[in-house]
This record gives sequence, structure tokens and C-alpha cells, in this order.
Amino acid sequence: MAIPGVYILIDDAGSFIGWMTVITFGVFAGLFHLRTIVRPPRLRLTIIGFDMSGAIWSHSYAWTDVSRFEVVNLGIGRFMGQEIIFSEHNNPKKILGNTYSVNSEALAEMMNAFRARAMKTDAWKQKYQG
Repeated sequence: MAIPGVYILIDDAGSFIGWMTVITFGVFAGLFHLRTIVRPPRLRLTIIGFDMSGAIWSHSYAWTDVSRFEVVNLGIGRFMGQEIIFSEHNNPKKILGNTYSVNSEALAEMMNAFRARAMKTDAWKQKYQG
């Protein structure tokens, strides 16, 4: 019994298409991993808000636009892992996604504390209250 993906590489009729598929996939996978090494995921907290960026994406949120950060379990208990969620104006459940090598509860607590502290500072008041 032949595995279909391997068979297309061995069969003369489909070998060109098969090898081109393997090469194309390999090139794009390699470029993505290179991009991840060059620009790893990061979370930057500022007095105005927070920025999340990854290999091919970037999002910024102001502290005034987001709600409290909460940890939710995916699945039964902690078996499937945890995610940090927050609400934005029109989007009730946004997922933080990456926990940036920090425990989910610790990161949510840190972001809630940073948000509360940032909204009390003079820089935030000058930026958003004139």
C-alpha cells in the first residue's frame, strides 16, 4: 500500500507536480521560520496601550479601548491549556494568543495592573483628556 503523497513523487506522471509542490511548500515554510527568527513574537506595554507583533502581523490597542484581561480554560480543566481574553469596543472576546513565555495568570494579572496604573498617570490624561 502506497502513501498518496509519496506515490505522487515516485510516479512518473505526477512526479513533476509532486516535486514542485514539495519545493514550493519547503520554500514558504523556510521563509516563514526565517521571518519568525528575525522578528519573534513580542508584547510591548506602554503608557498609552500595548502592541502585539508576530512574524507577519502587528496589532496595537489603547488601554481605553480594552477591558479587563481574564484567563479562560480551553477544554476540561487545564488539560487543553489556557487563553487570555479581553474585550474591545465592538468585539466582546479578543484572544491575546501568545503568552510570551509567561504563565497565563501572571500575564493577565500584570496586564491588568499595568492598565490600571497607566490610566491613572499624567501622560495618559494629557493624551486622552486634552
